[in-house]
Amino acid sequence: MDKYTPIANLLRNLSKTLLKPPIVLLISGSFNPVHIKHFQILKTATQAIKEDYEVIACYISPFSQKHVDKTYKQGTIPLQQRIDMIKIAIKEFSEESSNESSSWIDMIDISEWDANLEDDIDCHLLIKTFSEFLNNNNQIKTLLSEKNLNKLKIAYICGSDLITKDKKEKIKNLEDLEDITIIICERYLEEKDKDWEGQCKELGKLYTEKWIENNIILIKQDTENTSNQDKNNIKISSTKIINSLIQNENNWEEMTFLGVTKYIKDKKILKS
Repeated sequence: MDKYTPIANLLRNLSKTLLKPPIVLLISGSFNPVHIKHFQILKTATQAIKEDYEVIACYISPFSQKHVDKTYKQGTIPLQQRIDMIKIAIKEFSEESSNESSSWIDMIDISEWDANLEDDIDCHLLIKTFSEFLNNNNQIKTLLSEKNLNKLKIAYICGSDLITKDKKEKIKNLEDLEDITIIICERYLEEKDKDWEGQCKELGKLYTEKWIENNIILIKQDTENTSNQDKNNIKISSTKIINSLIQNENNWEEMTFLGVTKYIKDKKILKS
């Protein structure tokens, strides 16, 4: 994984004076293509844990081409183009947040380990491998030791649609993730799933109520703390962008970043 996961930004941020325990965010997905909701979820997740942790790095992990080809029956975008667009989105998002109190500049990186695997893997294995890679790195271990910390905390972020649409597949092998925080943001494409919280909480039925309390954070998108922009953008999805591109519509442009829009047009993505 060291070949595909840069740690320079993480080391630099970990070496700073921290007032709270450090935590690293991990978000995975097809990113076919990346859109603004992916980054709004990052901001929302950070807000949910800011009282207890200080985010020192965030990794975006795109799924392999095999996974994307299997998931999307039409409209698949090649891996390198998906990665190119993620890099564009990271730069644009970071520049937009440069004046905010919690800047994302030098915070977000891409981990291409999963993307370069020939076989499709479950999310639990990605998370476990990612955590082991960081916590076994000698440079990270040295900095943690200097701060009297034994382990670098990892938080995996996903939308509730990943849990609710294939619940049985997603709940297996949780015993591998005992030290991982799972942040599940409410997510739906058409109709709101009234029982999404209950379905997500079934993740803990294999274990105990304490496991749920300590490891799973559920974030609603209709609370007073949710911005109007986040509420309006909850239904944004890569699938909607793909369908609009295939049907030669223009309404997809507002779902992603300006640089990504330009890239899609310049590369004539999904144009015959």
